[in-house]
Amino acid sequence: MSELLSHESWKRFQRACLAATATTHMDLQGVLFDRSGHVISPALSVARVAFGAASEDVYFLRFAEAEEAVQDRSVEIEEIRHLAHIDDLTGLANRRALFKELDHRIASMRARTHDDLAVFYLDLDDFKKVNDLAGHAAGDEMLCLVANCLGVVFEENGLAARLGGDEFVGLIQVPTEADALEIANSLQGRMRRLGLKSGSRFFTIKGSIGICHLKPDLVASGAAASDVLHQADKACLRGKAEGGGSVNFEVFNPEEDACSPDVSGWQPEDLLMKDLSLHAMPILALDSKAVLGSEILLRLQGEKELACAPRALIASAERSGFMSQVDGWTLDQVLDAISISQSRRWFAVNLSLGALADNRQKDLLRSRLSSEPLLAGRLCLEISEKDYLRQPDLCENFIRFASELGCQTAIDDFAGHWPVLERLTELKVDWIKLDPALNTLSSAPERKCMILRRMIAAAHDIGIRVIAKNVGDGSEMAFWQTLDVDAVQGFHVGSPKPWPDSDL
Repeated sequence: MSELLSHESWKRFQRACLAATATTHMDLQGVLFDRSGHVISPALSVARVAFGAASEDVYFLRFAEAEEAVQDRSVEIEEIRHLAHIDDLTGLANRRALFKELDHRIASMRARTHDDLAVFYLDLDDFKKVNDLAGHAAGDEMLCLVANCLGVVFEENGLAARLGGDEFVGLIQVPTEADALEIANSLQGRMRRLGLKSGSRFFTIKGSIGICHLKPDLVASGAAASDVLHQADKACLRGKAEGGGSVNFEVFNPEEDACSPDVSGWQPEDLLMKDLSLHAMPILALDSKAVLGSEILLRLQGEKELACAPRALIASAERSGFMSQVDGWTLDQVLDAISISQSRRWFAVNLSLGALADNRQKDLLRSRLSSEPLLAGRLCLEISEKDYLRQPDLCENFIRFASELGCQTAIDDFAGHWPVLERLTELKVDWIKLDPALNTLSSAPERKCMILRRMIAAAHDIGIRVIAKNVGDGSEMAFWQTLDVDAVQGFHVGSPKPWPDSDL
């Protein structure tokens, strides 16, 4: 300071400060110049502080610019701390924040009586298709939609986190196991309503949920966050092995080893065509109660059938790229069987996207049906609504090809998504097979049933017949009769039987 101000200038500066602070009792604001008149500090303030009867007052010079820099740095540090616990894509908590909160909740349960803790591990099913078909930007958007669902479900007294990739975790205190299952079903319901449009494609998503339920009396055994999360992950993988889209529940076991989840059973690389078998499930006309045809279902034989559920077999084969070969084998077996049958029933075969894109399947159908054209009318080729939404052009091209050959066609697991309804008006499809989830409407309010009734009527208006799936009892059968569906299938109608040993 002495290098910038002369003694006389400093005295004048002190008198000005004294006058200002004495009259206003406020800090003096100003600027500080060097000898050349350049501003050293754009925001200088002077505070006068008197120490009782001291002969001289003390003045503090504060350079606001430096203080603001310190304050800005503090804000920046807080922001960094915040971001270190947030997933930058979805805005949910990240892995670090999840483990911190899980440790805190477990410690709280040790310290006092508390509700049970439920940890939900969500792994999206078939998410890779979104990235592969629509690009990573669409994949990121789908992850954000899923994250919003978790945020809503766990926003009150819970935490939603993204572990990475397409894996998420939610945790919340719950009074009972039934409450945990209700939360998982709520999350599944919200995800079923998600949809993402990308160009001509439309994507839906579902996920497998594993729940680990931790009771207060087990906390004292030394439960760690990693152990609880591991067991939730294990329950989730059990659902993936069963074909996905399910909720699996288990109570925390303190004796279980915290190693990598072990999901035994059939693996895709074990697939041999000789291990496969076909079953047939009847499709019943509601007006005449006569069997119209059957859906052909894929199964494993022998001990492998016990190790792998049908949905798991198909999901694993699709993930591993084997499904087109399996579809080709199935088509060949069905054509062989019906070529020697005198029955007029038709048989439905569900085809994967891989089969639709594989010209070998078209060549197989063309060569077999050109020499035996009457077989075409006994073959109904099904495409799932999910695949139609993802690859509409590919599916429509195949439907036109199959129709030109004389085959029947169907949209399977139809839930009424508008992008499919819109395009069906210009496409020749013989059947839609309703999503089994619609069976729950049998106990729904009449207003909801009204929409479904009108959708079925609209399908009839454009020449499409309707099949209800997974009809499990007489009440569901009666429900579908009131809605005027054409046919039903499910265990109430008839269970799957080995085929072609069963009646052709």
